[in-house]
Amino acid sequence: MRGFVRKCALAAAVMVGTFFPASAEACDCSMLRPAVALERADLVFSGPVVSARLARPSEPDGEALTIVEFAIARSWKGRPTGRVILHTQRNFYSCEGKDFLVGQRYLVFARRNTPEVSRRYSVPQGTVTYGVFMCGGTQAQRPNVTSDYEQELNRLPIQVR
Repeated sequence: MRGFVRKCALAAAVMVGTFFPASAEACDCSMLRPAVALERADLVFSGPVVSARLARPSEPDGEALTIVEFAIARSWKGRPTGRVILHTQRNFYSCEGKDFLVGQRYLVFARRNTPEVSRRYSVPQGTVTYGVFMCGGTQAQRPNVTSDYEQELNRLPIQVR
């Protein structure tokens, strides 16, 4: 009987691994260098999150469409100044978006959303919106500490910025 149970457990584990691969495998972006993240992004900046709200509060919270406002402390690409609003989704289960915390400082690599994505946020047609992706390089930063990632951005040749 124990052999049968073990075989069933092994078969179930193989099926789960085949049909539902671990998110770490799907979102493995540990090898992304700052220069590559910079090249792929349309806006690169650092600063704290000023506000974060759900675009549709009545929908489930998991991968919810989120509108996040940042105060720009420094920019490397796209030269945003003052404040930037991202239209992205929270990331709890997939490789899309990121969950941002109000008050936390981030190094952000944002890309222009497609018109289809922008429409999901009910913004006027033709409005340019930006979002982030799990493997795009965006990361939380510690207060008063320049991350290795940010230091490497600072060392890149001026023509890349």
